[in-house]
Amino acid sequence: MVAQPPAIALYVLIGSALLAGLWRWRHRHLVARERMLAELVAERTYQLEHEKRDLESARAALALKASHDALTGLLNRSGVLEAMAEELQACAHGGHPLAVVLIDLDHFKLVNDEHGHLVGDAVLAKVGARLTACLRDSDKVGRYGGEELLLLLPGMSRHSQHRLRAIHEKLSLAPYEVGAARPLQVTCSVGVAWFRSGDNAATLLARADEALYRAKRHGRNRIEPEEPESSVA
Repeated sequence: MVAQPPAIALYVLIGSALLAGLWRWRHRHLVARERMLAELVAERTYQLEHEKRDLESARAALALKASHDALTGLLNRSGVLEAMAEELQACAHGGHPLAVVLIDLDHFKLVNDEHGHLVGDAVLAKVGARLTACLRDSDKVGRYGGEELLLLLPGMSRHSQHRLRAIHEKLSLAPYEVGAARPLQVTCSVGVAWFRSGDNAATLLARADEALYRAKRHGRNRIEPEEPESSVA
């Protein structure tokens, strides 16, 4: 039996409707799938960015721990010596002055012996905070060892030592309130040397240490500059 034209038209219409419905279903399915994939990509991208930030923070924390003293927040010995090497290289190329300053807290052993190491540590932390407050962005300071600090002052010549006097006063004049029975008066001795052509870290630190020794020998709580170059021969 041959289908009549109206029946054929009906079949075509039904087929077209089925195909259109199938196409719409597939289109909606593809759109939903694309949306889901986009959401998954966005979520994974966010996770990766978050992990990257965490990794960068962890690396920064490790770098800080490697180069800074946990007690004072200042550079540690290796960190400040690395900063000094960079400053010496800059001086050798640029010719600008550099003051290298050794600071030693006077009779600090007595603070630890009489008040305990916790109080001594608190004093060191306060010293670090006071010192940091005095510095410019270009200055560097580190805990060189025990109660000894190493300060690098680029641009400070022999004729502009007022900053050094201000730093000494900041550290020595006001007592330290650190939870002891009474505020503690802690002074410091300071030795300073300046970069000379041909200097390396060892020679410069040796002259600063010599000056620091003279400051202690002459009564402490004072600043002693290095001997003039003409007298060192």
